[in-house]
Amino acid sequence: MAKTKANAKIQFEEIDRKLEAHAKAQKQYVFVHLLVEEDYGMDTRLANFVSGIQDITQDLNEDEKAQLEDLIISNYLSSPDAKIRNGRVKKKEIFVFGSYAEASEKRNSFLITE
Repeated sequence: MAKTKANAKIQFEEIDRKLEAHAKAQKQYVFVHLLVEEDYGMDTRLANFVSGIQDITQDLNEDEKAQLEDLIISNYLSSPDAKIRNGRVKKKEIFVFGSYAEASEKRNSFLITE
């Protein structure tokens, strides 16, 4: 009886480890990039507006992606720059990565110019 209980405990611990590893593997990192156009007097300029990186624990479905994009668009359109410069969204993209490092590298490609 004691041996059976010990084996059951080992099996449950193994299941717990597998579930924990699976949960960690499912973590994803997401951000939204907007290409915007703003008026600067006699000319217009294109600019990048990029959200912060968010970590999520489940896959986003299409509705959730659209909601996140709409939230970031609303944030941009209500920003002082967009209001002053008559900002318009020309393009929107959502990026999902398996690691923060990957998400950060891609996000920085829109923010840092050399």
